[in-house]
Order: sequence, then C-alpha cells, then structure tokens
Amino acid sequence: MQRFVQLCAGRIGQLLNVSSLAADTGITRITAESWLSVLQASHLFFLLRPWSTNLNKRLIKTPKIYFCDPGLAAWFLGVRTPAHITAHPQLGALFENWAVTELPNPSFL
Repeated sequence: MQRFVQLCAGRIGQLLNVSSLAADTGITRITAESWLSVLQASHLFFLLRPWSTNLNKRLIKTPKIYFCDPGLAAWFLGVRTPAHITAHPQLGALFENWAVTELPNPSFL
C-alpha cells in the first residue's frame, strides 16, 4: 500500500491511468481501483474531473490525481527539507497540486 501511495504521489497533476498504476505496483486493476476508492474516502487525495459544458464529457474524460495535502505528497516523493524541493524533478507538479488545493471553492474535494 505504501508503494501504491508513493506511485500516486509521483503522478500528481497527471491523468490517472489505473492500469499503469496497478502494473507498476504489481497488483490487479481491481485492487488498484479499490485502494483508490479507500484513499479518496479517507481524504488522502482526490480526483479532479475535467470541466466541460457537456455533462457526458465530464463523466467520461480521464480525471487528474491530486493530494489533499501537498506537504504529504512531497513527503511521499522524498522531500525532507525546503532546500531539497528546489531541485526536485516534481517541483512543477507539487506547485500545481498546491495551487489546485488553494482554489477558493474546492467543490471537487
């Protein structure tokens, strides 16, 4: 489970590909979907669905994954000090995650 969460942290701001996530973790797709559901229910992270005026497109298109706490995402990515984050390859994704969580109306949480 810890490796699964770390791999999710490595995919923040990216389109969620459950099959790839399951393969990289070494579990089945069904297990990955179950774990995603549990982690969403515990508010560890959330899926941000794309916005569209067409409701069907909103439901069909692939969501992006974001952590509810960007600091926790950084921890799972191995960031331990403020100086370490400046050279981290996921700096842009972590910043995007922070920006999404700071939106004034987090109706997607």
